Amino acid sequence: MQSNVRFVLGGSYGDRYQRTGEVADLVEAIECNTRALELTPEGHPSLPDRHASLGMSYTDRYRRIGEVADLVKAIECDTRALKLTPDGHPSLADRYASLGGSYGDRYKRTGKVAYLIKAIECKNRALELTSDGHPRLPGRQASLGVSYIDRYQRTGEVADLVKAIECLTCALKLTPDGHPALPDRHANLGVSYTNRYRRTGEVADLVKAIECLTRALKLTPDGHPALPDRHANLGVSYTNRYRRTGEVADLVKAIECLTRALELTPGGHPSLPDRHASLGGSYGDRYERTGEVEDLVKAIECLTRALELTPDGHPDLPDRYASLGGSYGNQYRRTGEVADLVKAIECNTRALKLTPDGHPRLPCRHASLGVSYTDQYQRTGEVADLFKAIVCDTRALELTPDGHPDLPDRHASLGVSYTDRYRRTGEAADLARAIECHTRALALTPGGHPDLSKLLPAPHWSTS
Repeated sequence: MQSNVRFVLGGSYGDRYQRTGEVADLVEAIECNTRALELTPEGHPSLPDRHASLGMSYTDRYRRIGEVADLVKAIECDTRALKLTPDGHPSLADRYASLGGSYGDRYKRTGKVAYLIKAIECKNRALELTSDGHPRLPGRQASLGVSYIDRYQRTGEVADLVKAIECLTCALKLTPDGHPALPDRHANLGVSYTNRYRRTGEVADLVKAIECLTRALKLTPDGHPALPDRHANLGVSYTNRYRRTGEVADLVKAIECLTRALELTPGGHPSLPDRHASLGGSYGDRYERTGEVEDLVKAIECLTRALELTPDGHPDLPDRYASLGGSYGNQYRRTGEVADLVKAIECNTRALKLTPDGHPRLPCRHASLGVSYTDQYQRTGEVADLFKAIVCDTRALELTPDGHPDLPDRHASLGVSYTDRYRRTGEAADLARAIECHTRALALTPGGHPDLSKLLPAPHWSTS
């Protein structure tokens, strides 16, 4: 009797936490569920439910404060609950879904693909066991779609992105108006469209992303724990549109959204590094547009804080180094301070070393380091730096797939490096390569793109 009371009370605290985000309710939920499990004898038919409820509470606390120990306990509880649930039991789909969610969290923390594979396996099994018309079917579709997004972001496989959009579109269609999960459905689909835009450069996907994310924000009530995510995701999409169109209004909106997201994110929250990183990126964009030193200072402050808050081994660590390296590169070009150039090369080198083979951002890592070596060559005249720049730029181009929106930049950067080497050595072959690269960059840049004007003037090939 006492175990049942504690079990029910733990569920109530968990429900209240979901509504308010108050950690105190989550602590009470864990205490009640732990005690309920302790009071339940081996072999009792409620034992799987006890493990499952405690696992859910640990999952919620991990997602709130980021303690890996809670995630480990969640996986232990979810695994035990699944093992104790017999085939054909109506809760079997729930067991697979919960364990899949925990493995997904572990992948995001560690970057180990094995956990992502397990997450997708569990979520697929949960979906297979869920009948048409079941009220949890939309949630199953949505959860699987999120894992496909994660795998796409890790491997760059377009098939995963297609599956993600299919799952998330289906989840949204199956979710009735007024359902509390509707904001999540719009948000997840918006993130998928954002990813497809980044891969294809199709403005239609960017428009859909902003529509979905705007809708998600409007449907999320004040005080809801997901509100910071809503502002953050919408801010990132406005950043993407600014970078595509050059419209300053989008950059203003991006900074507003990202600033609000940071303000709403409590200290110690595992998403805090992301908030600083995204806002820092937008300040960097505004600096590049206006030349205002204050924006560059803010960018470096935000990106430095993001790096400080990101633990060793975290899969986002390469991004942190890469973003900070880019800002130090901008500061070097502004001030001419060699110390900033040294920091830029250090950060970009570290970012490249931490990025695994096959990662879709590997081309960016090579490209950024190539830019830093080009800066160093232009400062020192050391031919070794010029050769390193060409190696990096060449590798970045080789790794960038056809149709990728960054392809014009890759050709342009390599063209600049060949131009520098031609001016140094007088080799006609380098001049020919430079012209080929710049011509290709121009041909691949869509009309109306803000970078088009940078490519239109013919390069000055004279060595004088």
